[in-house]
Amino acid sequence: MKPKKQYPEFRYVPITVDKVFKLIFSEPVHKGILIRLLNILIPDKHIVDLKYLDKEHHGFVFSDKTTIFDVYCEADNGEQFVVEMQGRGQAAFADRSLFYSTYPLREQMMRRKQTILDRVSDLLKRTRPKIDYRLTPVYMVSITDFAMPHQLDGALEDGLVSRYSIRDDHCGELMTDALHFVYFEIGRLPYKIGEEGKCKTRLEKIAMAMRYMEEYREVPEALKDEILVGELFDASAVANMTLKQRKYYDRNCMETWIDKYAQLDYAEAEGYKKGIEQGIEQGIEQGIDRSKVEIAKTMLSDGMSVDLVAKYTGLSPEEVEALSRG
Repeated sequence: MKPKKQYPEFRYVPITVDKVFKLIFSEPVHKGILIRLLNILIPDKHIVDLKYLDKEHHGFVFSDKTTIFDVYCEADNGEQFVVEMQGRGQAAFADRSLFYSTYPLREQMMRRKQTILDRVSDLLKRTRPKIDYRLTPVYMVSITDFAMPHQLDGALEDGLVSRYSIRDDHCGELMTDALHFVYFEIGRLPYKIGEEGKCKTRLEKIAMAMRYMEEYREVPEALKDEILVGELFDASAVANMTLKQRKYYDRNCMETWIDKYAQLDYAEAEGYKKGIEQGIEQGIEQGIDRSKVEIAKTMLSDGMSVDLVAKYTGLSPEEVEALSRG
């Protein structure tokens, strides 16, 4: 019988859980970390300071549910940044990003219209105040613990970051600077715990720290040369939490944390059991470990998500997706 895996008492909270991400990055004391992260993910920006905005956004009509961003902030030049953590894969995730980008854009225009309506005296004088339709740039920044689909091999910087704007199909001319999308796909990182030395770029080291934060007991030696990594570990340390933060974490995040490991334990146990029952032979078939394929099939049949199966079998998301269809 395979012994039950024992997880050590965690020292760092899991950043890939959206509620934990909010807990850390929405705190003004950690604003400097957020600024450095954004400057790395959007290299043509030089953000000096940020102010946090109201994260709650109401729908287009009264019946629409309220949307709450993980982090919503504004730079000193008025540019706005929505930063989201997405731990699980979603169908049409890019379309979801586009949909949510309409909230800050719409609110910009609504504020301008309200300013005109407030000018009652001017309206009574039959003046015609003009609406300025120019929009301040909005950046939708998504950190995903899964791999998004891409049509072109060269779409990703360091295999992890892609950036999009609204441009002409023929020559790439920018139509408007009002909307930008940035995706940091930490779920694409090909390295596991113990392979930190294989991380060569800043993006890889940051992705390694963010993806496996809760599994570490200390900052890995191979990641210590990246300043932002050290800051992320400090911000995620349970020992550095205020009493208010710890209460929030215990109340809102622990259930998600427990559920995450319960899923992994179940997937691992079922995969192991299936492997023993069927006597899976070891071998290589089309460059893929056949035992991993069988375990992946079992996990998929038990309702595990594609990104979760990929993460814990070592298969690529594309290979797992193909198994789910076949």
